Amino acid sequence: MKSPKYLIARALFVVASFVSVTSASAQFTFNSLDFPGSTLTSGRGINNHGEIVGAYRLEPPRHAYLFKAGHFAPLASSTVLGTNFSEAFKSNDRGAVVGFYQDDIGNPHGFLLRKGVLTTLDFPTASNTGAWGINESGTAVGSWSIVDSDGNLLAAHGYIWKDGTFSQIDFPGAAATYLYGINARRYHRRVGF
Repeated sequence: MKSPKYLIARALFVVASFVSVTSASAQFTFNSLDFPGSTLTSGRGINNHGEIVGAYRLEPPRHAYLFKAGHFAPLASSTVLGTNFSEAFKSNDRGAVVGFYQDDIGNPHGFLLRKGVLTTLDFPTASNTGAWGINESGTAVGSWSIVDSDGNLLAAHGYIWKDGTFSQIDFPGAAATYLYGINARRYHRRVGF
């Protein structure tokens, strides 16, 4: 049988542990993210400067935005990002943003917005391309797919894009590979079905 001193010390340890866990959760502050007048606002990514990217909807379709220093700004509103469906997913600390938009007939295309220049990221031979992550050097990652005439998915692959060049990434034996993030040294992948 354990001594009374041991049991008291153990009980104090448990109480102290509980107090430290509950006080740690009290350190978070939650704020609502609402594009003015929108019926929907989504936040997809945040960089180390606290800048948030995502999409807002005043009326359909959604459009990509940047939230910086307490203010919302539509991204490249005079381009396809402001006229068609678009959504930003990640930004790096240098202000480059990646995401996807739909063209006039609804086909998804990845995009990179850097220093005011919009670049479409379409993997060669792809039916659909999306850009889901970017690192500080401007290397983007995402996924591309091939669909049949009925819209059924035939294949899905990951990619890395750097300076205009695509490299396909497939997890060995997987039917689908999606890359959602990249750091300075390597990419992160999620493999589906």
